[in-house]
Amino acid sequence: MRAWRELHLESETLALTLLPDKGAEIVSLVDRRTGAELLARLRPTPPDDGSLRAEGTDFDRWYAGGWQELLPNAGDACVVDGVAHAFHGESWARPWAVRSASATEATFAVTLTSAPLRVTKRLRLADDAARLELEETLEHIGTAPLDVLWGQHPAFGPPLVGAGARVTVPACRVTVVAVDGRSRLAPSEGRWPLVPDRRGAPIDISRVSGREARTHDLALLHDLEDGWYRLERPEADLGVLVTFDATLFTWLWMWQLYGDADDEPFRDGYCLALEPFTGPPGLAAARAAGEVLRLEPGERRSTRFSLEAYRPSAEA
Repeated sequence: MRAWRELHLESETLALTLLPDKGAEIVSLVDRRTGAELLARLRPTPPDDGSLRAEGTDFDRWYAGGWQELLPNAGDACVVDGVAHAFHGESWARPWAVRSASATEATFAVTLTSAPLRVTKRLRLADDAARLELEETLEHIGTAPLDVLWGQHPAFGPPLVGAGARVTVPACRVTVVAVDGRSRLAPSEGRWPLVPDRRGAPIDISRVSGREARTHDLALLHDLEDGWYRLERPEADLGVLVTFDATLFTWLWMWQLYGDADDEPFRDGYCLALEPFTGPPGLAAARAAGEVLRLEPGERRSTRFSLEAYRPSAEA
């Protein structure tokens, strides 16, 4: 076993650590002005034992927090057009080639095996703000139309996440799905931010619960009026603003791990993930609902994301 190869980017305001050989996963994003880690760290990253890229690799076995790229599936494992897709797809488990790198930006590329897709992305730390910019392109290199589920999986942790933190999003609808025995929310359809708990009482899911809640839930936000969200915790004087293209990433998955879950590695875990996706969980289910991204042979789709850290007290 060996430690993963790391790549570091650093500006005056942000410091980023990424693992090129583990899906180009961002494992750390530090606000240098406060010294605060913005991303969740549920446990140490499992070391590289050579088995990560085995077919059907278990995402949960390797998950430790951070920010992953998910393609061409996200959610439950499924078979589509005779191709077996693992839980959360393939891209997070593949080594990405480093095409270029400097102190503040890097470019990566990967070609998938479970779908005829070539993916390139560029990460850049801005000079004028505490902002991470991500530009990404999918290229369909196959010969037949292709349905994919594409998204980003950033999970945030303390001190940004904690009791008193709040999520702000544009007006949208909410679908709550069952997760496990720790779920406090009832499966339901409604409008942001009020959804019923298991007793039928309304819960404002824009307000982050503390670790003592010991709950585990997934709410799917859709029909968003615009592509952005804020996660802010005044007590820590920390906030992030994330922007994305809501005409492409039409769903925002809100994974709420507030202190516990039924299964490892999430037992006693605490984080909040806010994840832009092109559809609801599971490629097969998303296709059945007409919520997949369809690419024609030779088609390229490009997009941009950004994450900007700020201090709420400075914006008041």
